[in-house]
Amino acid sequence: MKKQLLAVMLLLSFWGCAPGMGDIPGGTPKTQDPYSRRDPYGGNTPSGNSQTRADDLRRGRDAVGGTTPYAGNKGSYSRSFRVSVEGGTMNFGGQNIPYSPMGFQIAEGERKTIIFRSSGDKKNYLTIPVEVEYRQSVLLFDSGAIRLTYESSWETQKGYSNLSSGNRSQASGISISVQGTR
Repeated sequence: MKKQLLAVMLLLSFWGCAPGMGDIPGGTPKTQDPYSRRDPYGGNTPSGNSQTRADDLRRGRDAVGGTTPYAGNKGSYSRSFRVSVEGGTMNFGGQNIPYSPMGFQIAEGERKTIIFRSSGDKKNYLTIPVEVEYRQSVLLFDSGAIRLTYESSWETQKGYSNLSSGNRSQASGISISVQGTR
């Protein structure tokens, strides 16, 4: 009887059906393959849903949904900020004209071209592109003509007023507010 039971267990182990027999060649492995990890983003590719992953990285989230600290000197977090620009004037076609208020979101290492529009006539407006970048805990507005260094008050909201740039936009008397996003 013992020999028959042993023979059945041996056969089952080769087919991968016997419990506790995973260490026998041909049996079910006891440990999971290190390359077949569960995808935290629910995708069915090894890297998961690439757009969701890119969005999470832009927002400063790691694979488990936490916040990834920025590795710089300022102690800021690699997350995104909501930036609002309003008031003052910009140079549209050689004239200093008020512009429509603008808001945008930016994250560490990101560079954007924001199109500002002159205020007034809704049909005949002028536009001007302004380069904005956030890197190494510094918000660079108008290709670096206005530089705002990260402060912990950005997490709630911090406003800067009467700012001017001598660069392409010739911004004068503008107000910029920065607020952390969640």
